[in-house]
Amino acid sequence: MSIKKLGFHTAIASSVNFVRIFSQFLVLPVLARYLTPDEYGLVALAMPFVLLSMIFARSGLAAALLRDKDFDIEVWSTSFWYVVIVGFILMTSLAVISPGISSFYSEAKLENILLLLSLNILFTSFSIVPIAFLQYKKEITKFSIIQIFSIVLSLSISVYSAINGSGAWSLVYQSLTLNLSLCILTFLLSGLKIKCFFSYNLIREKLSFGYSVMGTTIFNFLKDSTSTLVIGKLLGTTVLGFYTISLLFLNLPFKILEGILKGVLYPYLVSFRDNKKLISNFYSFTSRIIFIFSIPLVVLISNFQSVFFTFILGESWKLSGELYALGFMFSICFVFIAIRTIFLQIIGDVSKNFKKSLETFFLQIGIVLLIYNNGINNVLLAYSLMFSIYLAKEIVVTSLKLDTSMFNTFCQIIIPLVISFSIIFSYKWIVDFEFNSSVLNFSLVIIFLYTLTVLLLILINYLALKREFILVKKFN
Repeated sequence: MSIKKLGFHTAIASSVNFVRIFSQFLVLPVLARYLTPDEYGLVALAMPFVLLSMIFARSGLAAALLRDKDFDIEVWSTSFWYVVIVGFILMTSLAVISPGISSFYSEAKLENILLLLSLNILFTSFSIVPIAFLQYKKEITKFSIIQIFSIVLSLSISVYSAINGSGAWSLVYQSLTLNLSLCILTFLLSGLKIKCFFSYNLIREKLSFGYSVMGTTIFNFLKDSTSTLVIGKLLGTTVLGFYTISLLFLNLPFKILEGILKGVLYPYLVSFRDNKKLISNFYSFTSRIIFIFSIPLVVLISNFQSVFFTFILGESWKLSGELYALGFMFSICFVFIAIRTIFLQIIGDVSKNFKKSLETFFLQIGIVLLIYNNGINNVLLAYSLMFSIYLAKEIVVTSLKLDTSMFNTFCQIIIPLVISFSIIFSYKWIVDFEFNSSVLNFSLVIIFLYTLTVLLLILINYLALKREFILVKKFN
């Protein structure tokens, strides 16, 4: 597969994420005006239980199946039925314990929300292997169309429900619609002909690899979800609502990259996993491009958070903007983690990823438990400080593992940070920007500053990008 085709598929996958983000930005202001922070917090309490069950249902089998060089329908069929059976068991289990969870949090509405959301586990179970098959066949365009349709449909249902007074249930309907649509469309359109066949021995080895991948995914998930559950219990659902929205924006770059890296780069590069020099060159090139485009955006939003969150969500959500500004380094750290995780997975070092996920989990939950008495603002500030230190340590460790330059990686992060802050402060010093300006004026300012920063960073990194691109072309 040529690097041009890889670039094309990356662009297709990126377009899906663009549609998702653009759609959410269109929908979020509507939902924020019809839903209260308490209602957001209520659904935020329910989702970790559902999403954790979905991770267990996946069993990491998709990543294991994508490593196969030869297709075996019996292996894929066994994997499909295994995931569906596990998903059904987990869905039933969550439904049984939902009254207990509701009682623990003293939220009567939580039980029915959990019961309905648990259907997502079964929907996801039916789509996991068909989605993996689309990736295996490199049918990125078809899968992207399915995703776009499902995203638009689910967000439309959510907005309609919110306008008609459904409250927190509008978020529940959004989640169910998204997963049901993906389930039906991927199952019907993937082209995978599932057989009524099951042999556990055929997937025993794959499950061993899959469980290691799953362990990493679980702790990446728990780092946010556990803090969500703890904050919901200790500080209440209203504070949790503000925290959830700030975390949604902080995790946005990580979520975007995770989808592209897992859906496009991993399926292509995994077949070259023994070529360590090629993987090392690809890592340097990929991380440089990602930091050039992601860091300026994070810094821009953190500096204009008051206007940004007020314009998008309304005056009542200003606290979420303050939390975002305090935690912006947390966001940048997890951009790096998204890159590191997928490249260590490519070379098969899933145990290292598991260990790192465990570290970030205990670091984040430790901060919450130690700092929450001082207020949610200090929790986010502590996130930035501690994860900045953790980021420096991880750059050193990852550089040694992938045989890349530590200095190079540090520069890839520090230079965009310095340039971004310099341009923003220069603009604020030269131009007296009115924070009560129109949405159009504010948008134009953000677009201008972001474009200027990215172009300057491309210019500064031109020689390095050219050198790394020449090395990466060996992928052809």
